[in-house]
Amino acid sequence: MYKNKQKVIFFSVIFLLGSITVLTISTSFHSQIAIDYDSTSLKTSATFTDVEINALATTNTSNTGNWTWAKSIGLCTGSGTLGSPYIIANHVFEYSSGVGNCLTIINSRVYFRIRDCTFRNSAFSFVGLLIVNSTNGEVTDCSIYGNYEGIVMADVNDTEIRDSHIYGNNDIGLILVNSRFNTINNNNVSANTEWGIILATSMYNTISNNIANDNLNEDGITLDIESNYNDVNFNTANNNGNAGIFLDDSHRNTISNNKANDNFQFGISLDISTRNIISKNTVNSNNIMGILGVDSDTNLISQNTANHHSVAGIYLENCDDSTISDNTVYNNTIMGIYMVNLNNMTCTDNLAYENKMWGIYLYNSDESVIENNNAHHNNFYGIYINSGSQVNVIKSNLARYNNLSGIYIQSSSNNLLIDNIASYNVEHGIFIESSNNIVLSSNTANDNEENGIHLLNSNSNTIISNTANNNKNGTFLDGSNNNKVIDNVFVGNDDCYNETGSTGNIFENNRCSAPGGLPIDLSTILLILAIVEGAVIAVIALTYFVRKRK
Repeated sequence: MYKNKQKVIFFSVIFLLGSITVLTISTSFHSQIAIDYDSTSLKTSATFTDVEINALATTNTSNTGNWTWAKSIGLCTGSGTLGSPYIIANHVFEYSSGVGNCLTIINSRVYFRIRDCTFRNSAFSFVGLLIVNSTNGEVTDCSIYGNYEGIVMADVNDTEIRDSHIYGNNDIGLILVNSRFNTINNNNVSANTEWGIILATSMYNTISNNIANDNLNEDGITLDIESNYNDVNFNTANNNGNAGIFLDDSHRNTISNNKANDNFQFGISLDISTRNIISKNTVNSNNIMGILGVDSDTNLISQNTANHHSVAGIYLENCDDSTISDNTVYNNTIMGIYMVNLNNMTCTDNLAYENKMWGIYLYNSDESVIENNNAHHNNFYGIYINSGSQVNVIKSNLARYNNLSGIYIQSSSNNLLIDNIASYNVEHGIFIESSNNIVLSSNTANDNEENGIHLLNSNSNTIISNTANNNKNGTFLDGSNNNKVIDNVFVGNDDCYNETGSTGNIFENNRCSAPGGLPIDLSTILLILAIVEGAVIAVIALTYFVRKRK
């Protein structure tokens, strides 16, 4: 439904542009973010209504003409060159009658600058500032409010929108359609009824240092309909009606160093979007999830912070060949990281702690790697592998101080657990249930309140070269058959190893006590005592003789 709504918005913009003649289609500035999106101060040189500048126009009307006409009526100065661009400054543009846009610029290839202007009160379904099939523009320090859509740029290249307040519009604050190499920088695009910023079928744009907060029903920033190769960085997208940042069918974008907090559903959301980089973002306290990916393959989700959500910090479903690395997920109501129905996933170097149920959860997923993660103080399990997840490698993780088990494998066979540390958990270090043909090698499971390694209804597993000390049992096999327990160290447990209701298990070369000293027989002990006793007597006699001579 949401995706269909996005398409309706896109085609409504196309319909809006349908009556305008279109032919075909780099600037970089930097300044501080505008903060007060409630500012309504007018730019008061002159007021114009329903103006259209068509660079190809050969006839003029009272409110329509080319750049020469615009200059002749005092709307702009300059000559349209790089050194002397057309400058539209300190005007108010509003709607009274006619097409319905406050200012339209179309078919322009000259250089133009719009500065310190106000665009307000367009007709329903129309736009404050509409730029079509144009290049080499710049819009700075403007106020755009009370329109149906604030700014629409269609087939526009090499244009910059910066330092402007775009707020209180009835649909979208700012939308780019089929536009490239544009810069949207340091704007405040907030408190619009639907979306803040949308890119549709737009590529190679930079969206940076903007505020896109409090957009009522939808997203702060949206990349939609094959909007690829864009950079979205250092933006703030908080408290929006759906997501802070949303990617829909958009690929190879970089989403980095953004803040997307307190949104009604998600911080950052990806739907059918591949090969994106989601990096160094802060996504906290969104109502449902921090980062959501659905049907989105080959994405990198790295170095993000995703805390305080009602479901998960990071949630990926049907996302193959992706990487989740170096993220922090803390205090999420259900789980820190959830990966479901995917293959060839890499989940490494994440910190998942104090989540209300699971730290890291892999569900019905195959051929993935869970490595070098730290999952501690979670209310259920540190790492949970469930529901037919096979041929996975769980390696070199820390799973300590969890309220149930450190690592729990349930109904998932043919996995490898190697070099993990699962100690100081309230139940078991490693718990294997209803899972077969698992190899547990070189793991450490010490000081757990129940068992170091616990197997329940699990057959044909190999437990080799592990250390499980100071538990109730080093390993406990319950209803588990034909397992091999070989070359392990089980020291300081109440029982070295145990089994119940189990048959065909092999226990070989396991060490159940600390190594002692060299064996000494009774005759050797008596000889040592005699030597010691003789030495003591000799010392006493010598002392007595010396004193006697004195």
